[in-house]
Formats: sequence, C-alpha cells, structure tokens
Amino acid sequence: MGWLREEVQGAIEDVLTGIQEALLNFADNLFNALLKPIVGVPSPTSDSRYIVVGTPDNSPWDELYAEFYLQYVVPLTIMLLFLALAFIGLRSGSISNYKRKRLLRRIGIVFLGTFVWFPIVSLPLQLVNDIGMTLAPLDEMSGGLGELIKAGVGGLFVTLLVVLVSNVLLLVAAFVFAIRYVTIILLTLLMPLLGVLWAMDVWPVSPAAQLTRRAAAVYPGLILAGIPCAVVFRIGWQLDLSPSTDGLFSMMLGLALIPTAFIAAIMTVYWSAPAMQSLAHKSVQHTNPAAAGAATKRGVGSGVRGARNVHRGYAKNATGAVTKGGQTTFGSGGSKAYKMGSAAQSAKDHAVRYNNLRKTRTGRMRDKAKLDVGQSAKIATVQAKQSFRNTKNKVSRW
Repeated sequence: MGWLREEVQGAIEDVLTGIQEALLNFADNLFNALLKPIVGVPSPTSDSRYIVVGTPDNSPWDELYAEFYLQYVVPLTIMLLFLALAFIGLRSGSISNYKRKRLLRRIGIVFLGTFVWFPIVSLPLQLVNDIGMTLAPLDEMSGGLGELIKAGVGGLFVTLLVVLVSNVLLLVAAFVFAIRYVTIILLTLLMPLLGVLWAMDVWPVSPAAQLTRRAAAVYPGLILAGIPCAVVFRIGWQLDLSPSTDGLFSMMLGLALIPTAFIAAIMTVYWSAPAMQSLAHKSVQHTNPAAAGAATKRGVGSGVRGARNVHRGYAKNATGAVTKGGQTTFGSGGSKAYKMGSAAQSAKDHAVRYNNLRKTRTGRMRDKAKLDVGQSAKIATVQAKQSFRNTKNKVSRW
C-alpha cells in the first residue's frame, strides 16, 4: 500500500503546485497591470501638440470627448447657465446687489471656462502622468513579484499562503485605484456642470453648491495621488529587492510596496481636501457620546459658576469670585465673569455721577449727553479734515 500512498501524495502535491503556479501568475499579471494605473493619471493626449485642442487621440478620451462631452455636457451647461440668469432675474428683489454681482461674475467665469476647460486641464493631467511614469521604474519592477515570493519562503503551503495574502492585497489595491481612475475621468468631464452649481450659491441651490465645492476639492488630490506612489516604487527598486538577497525580508518589503503606495495615495487625497478633513473631524465628534456628555456637563457647570461670579462682581462681594473647586478668591481671581459684573456696576455708578454732575433743568442726562456727542463729533470732523489736508500736502510733494 506504500505505492498508493505515494501516488495520492504526489497527486495532491501536483494539484497544489498547479494552484500555486496559477496564483503566482495571476499575482504577476495583476501587479504588472496595476503599476501604470497606480503611478499614472488618465490623461487626454494629442499627437500634434501638448495641449489637447479638439478631439484627443488616445482611448477612452476620444470617444468620451466627441460623444459625451461635446454632445451632452457642453450644451447642458450652457442651458443651465441661461436658466441661472433667469433665476437671478426672478430673485433680484430678494438678493442684495453685492451677491447678485458675485453670482453674475461666477456665471461669466463658468461660461468662458466651459470652452477652455478641457484644453487647460489636459496640460496638468499629462504633466503629472509623465512625472509618475518617470519616477517609477515600471519596466524593471514588472514580472518579479512571483520570483520574489518563491525565493522568500521555502515550502509549498507557506508559499501558497503568502500568494493568497498578496493576491488579496493586490485585489484591494486594484479596486481602490480603479475607483480613483474612474473618478478622475468623471470629474474631468463633469466639471463644467459642477461649475454651474458652484456659481448658483443661493437658496435653494446652496446645498448643491456646497457639494460641488467638496467634489472639486477632492479633484487635485486624486490627480496628485500617483506621485507619492511613484516615489515609493522608486525607493523600493533602489533597495534592490532581488530574490538573491535576504529572501524573506526582501519578500516582505516587496509585498509592502502596494499597501504603502495605497496609504500614500489616500493620505494625499485627504490632506489636499480641507472639506474631507472637516467632515472627518465632525464625524469623530458626533460618534463620541461620552465626550459630548462630559463636555455638556462641563459647559453647564461653567455657565452656573460664571453667573454666580457675575452676580458677585455686580454686588461687589468682598469674598471674591468662586473657583472651579468651589473655593472663593480675593478679588476677581482672574475670573472674567466677576470682572464683567464689576464693570457693569462701575458703569452704573458712573452713569449716576454723570447724571448728577451734568443734569439740566429737567433733571435728565439725555440732553447733556446729546450736547457732548455733538461737540465730540465736531472735534472729530475738524481733526479728520486736518489729517486729510496733511496727507494731500504730502502726496503733492511726492
């Protein structure tokens, strides 16, 4: 029966080896297919000039520009701009002159930008794409992941486990960078429509205008996210992660390149969009009920203590203000509430003194206060005129 056991064992090993080779080939192909979308940017190009004027020459931009951008986006943008002008005319009575002029300026900018947006945006897209392709050694890195995994571990089951882990990481990275790729194309094509919503920052379109500002804030980060990934790949290639040197550690470094590039791309998008940072901070604050309850409790306690100190300051309490620990201090003790109460009491005393010193036949303070204000205004007018004359003389000497 020994020969049967050997045959079964050999068959199982052959099956596992076949699965391992298939997964290694899949990992190699997926890694090679991911390198360019990770470090590059989907950019329209033209064979005749660097700035794309007219229909691009590369796919998928040629069909998207001719059949979607020109036929749908541009006409719809112009139609919405005319509707926006009509809406501003209807709302002219309820919109201030300053805001109406600002809306009209925005509409004019969007109208002109609709015709030059695609040629202008093609320049930074191609520039960032060329920078990423130059920094990342794509040709040298392609085709070496499978050999690196084989050299890093020795054993069928361990190699199979590492291949499965690497495939999972590659699939997650492929999904994320595919979303980035599609989002860049969508925002590039739909930016004129987003500009119309941005221009109409008036009720009831204000929520849509805020949404477009957030979407536009993400756009530069999505474009620049490939450059940190290219730097990561360049550093990994400079470390010489070949199968002949420290196999296990080299394998770990090689597998860490994709997650590192993934994290670098996410942080680039996050740091480039202040709107995303504010949303993240708000979500953290809203999802912490314990901290919110403690903050509410502290706020209530501080409000009650402040009211007591205001009353003490107004009444000129000799014991002073109340501290957080419940103790009293000599004088204000640095309490702003106590100083506010003291200031209110001082203002009241000064008003009484002013009324007694400057009261008229009717016994009212208002008459003399009006006279004093008039005299102060005359003095200020004379000083302003004198300052203007002095400035005029200096300018004339220049």
